[in-house]
Amino acid sequence: MEFLVLLVIVGLIVWAIVAAVRRSGGDAEEPGIGSLRRVFFYGLAFVALMLATLGVTLIVDRLIELVALAEITRGGSSQMAFGIAGTLVGFPVWALLWRAAERSLVQYPAERGTLGRKFYVYLVLGVAAAVVAVYLVRTAIEALALSREAFSNLGPVVVWGALWALHWRWETAEGQPTPISKSVRRLYAYLTYTYGLVVLTVGVGLLLATLLGAAYDGLFGGRLLSGAPASLWGSGTRTAIALVGVGALWSWFHWHRVSRGDAESVLRQAVIYIVAIFGGVITVIVAAAVAVQAVLRWLIDRPEFTGAGSHFDVLPAALASGVVAGSVWGYHRAVVLTEAEAAGERLVSARRAYRYLTAAVGLAALSVGLAMLFGVVIGLLVPSAQATIVGTRWWGEPLSFALTLTLVGTPLWARYWLRQQAAAQKGDAGERTALSRRTFIFVVFGVAVLATLASGSFFLFTLLKAALEGELSTQVLD
Repeated sequence: MEFLVLLVIVGLIVWAIVAAVRRSGGDAEEPGIGSLRRVFFYGLAFVALMLATLGVTLIVDRLIELVALAEITRGGSSQMAFGIAGTLVGFPVWALLWRAAERSLVQYPAERGTLGRKFYVYLVLGVAAAVVAVYLVRTAIEALALSREAFSNLGPVVVWGALWALHWRWETAEGQPTPISKSVRRLYAYLTYTYGLVVLTVGVGLLLATLLGAAYDGLFGGRLLSGAPASLWGSGTRTAIALVGVGALWSWFHWHRVSRGDAESVLRQAVIYIVAIFGGVITVIVAAAVAVQAVLRWLIDRPEFTGAGSHFDVLPAALASGVVAGSVWGYHRAVVLTEAEAAGERLVSARRAYRYLTAAVGLAALSVGLAMLFGVVIGLLVPSAQATIVGTRWWGEPLSFALTLTLVGTPLWARYWLRQQAAAQKGDAGERTALSRRTFIFVVFGVAVLATLASGSFFLFTLLKAALEGELSTQVLD
């Protein structure tokens, strides 16, 4: 079921991008057997191949269950029957369609570089890579736990891994003779690299958080000898190691092998700036905000019945997240600097978009922080509020949260917005007319107008309603 869900997700993503390419006219002049016949051959071949692969997977799963696990479970006959049926139906259909497609290459050699063929090949590669990643993580987790259940996940790893290897060999032999085939290859490579990077960073973060948490607990929790050593080899640690192994392999292969020397790619720049650098910045900001908020709340409104060790137990996870995200940020920034010369104007556009996105995040944090801070001040000044909540120190948590957002958001917004604003004021025509700058300005203006309309309307409604009903008092402000 899991790999069927992955199939649907990957298929929808790739279909949307391919549809956009077709609308732009990228496939309008393709030679060969024709778009309709190509869709027929490769579309049905893909469906038949998925059915056959699912059938073989079920058969292998059942054989592993009988041989390695020596278990006979209820419903095993149904699994074997469906596996054999899917294989016997799907494989011949796929073989016939694939052979017909291969024969067309003899008559139309240019068919090798068409969108339909490359779409089929890389969709199979993408689905197979995702399925293998999921089940390889499961296998590694069970193997690290020395559980015999590790064998139960080997079927999808072996079958879908073989499917990936076979199609990768075919694709390597054919190459990418056309620009559209190179674009489809990039799409597969960077999508796979992206989720591989996510898996890797989550695994490293989880592992580092576990180690830091155990150290923190030993230093401040008083359970170094009784609890920390046993917890170091729990399910969380095993999961983290499995994620690190699979994520490192997937991201390394698709970044350093498949995408090597692809500095001029716009998609590569988007992945670097939007996914890696911007994602790293956001994670570092969130981690810093968690740490700052914990410190400020302790100083402003020390929680009752909470010791320092328990109150600051969020710091190990925040530190782990910040270190991992900062490392991803720093590595991809170094990659950008080395590829800057080859990327040219595309690098400038990607960097500009990244800066405006980061400025938008800082401005959003600053705006929310100032709004919360203003609300706290109003609550402190209104006599009715003081009368109803005196002695509760209600303002401690919202004040610390407001100060955290303000302290984090202000330098982030100022750093990137003022830099771009200075470039625009110096007469940089490219900066003034850049789509990312105009988008940023209009989005900020639009959000501000909508927020003003909503809050202003509600404020006037509340004020006028109280005045007309003769209940106008300081409680209205409260």
